[in-house]
Amino acid sequence: MGGLGSGRHWLYKRNTVEECLTLDINKLVKDGLLHRLFGEVRWCRGGEENAYVNYWLKRDPVYVLTLCPFLIRRDERIPLTQDIPLVTMELHSGGKRYWFTCPNCGRRVGKLHLPHGAERFLCRNCYDLTYKSCQECHKFDRLLAGMGIHPSVGKRLFRRN
Repeated sequence: MGGLGSGRHWLYKRNTVEECLTLDINKLVKDGLLHRLFGEVRWCRGGEENAYVNYWLKRDPVYVLTLCPFLIRRDERIPLTQDIPLVTMELHSGGKRYWFTCPNCGRRVGKLHLPHGAERFLCRNCYDLTYKSCQECHKFDRLLAGMGIHPSVGKRLFRRN
C-alpha cells in the first residue's frame, strides 16, 4: 500500500481542451462567418454530430458574435445566450487577423471553450484547461525516478519508432 502511482490522482485531473466544445475564430472566418449575418456552428465527434448552436453577427461599430438561444447537445436543450466581441489586427502583408475577446478576462484569443456543465464559452486560462498530451507526457516520470532513472533517459526508453 502507498506505493508508486497509488493514491487518488485521478480525482484532481484537470479538464482538457479535447473534452470541450471549441469555437475557433480561424475556422469560422474560413467558413464565411464575416459574410453572413447569421448561421450555426456544429461540432462532430467520431463522425456523429455532437452539438450545435445558432449565431448572429452584429457589425456596429465592432463585430460581436451572439450565440443564442440554445445549445443543442445530444438532444438536450441548454439555454445559452452570449455576446462575444471580435477584434482585428492588421497584418504586415496587408490582411487582417480576427480574434475573440474572452468575455471573462478580456484576453485576445483564437479559441473559446465550453466544458461539459459550463454555461459560457471562455478561454483556456479562465477554465484552467490543459491538453490531453500534457497529461500523458510525464505519466512515467515518478515510476522512473523511483527506479533511479532520469526522465530524459526514460523518454528514450519509451520512444515510439
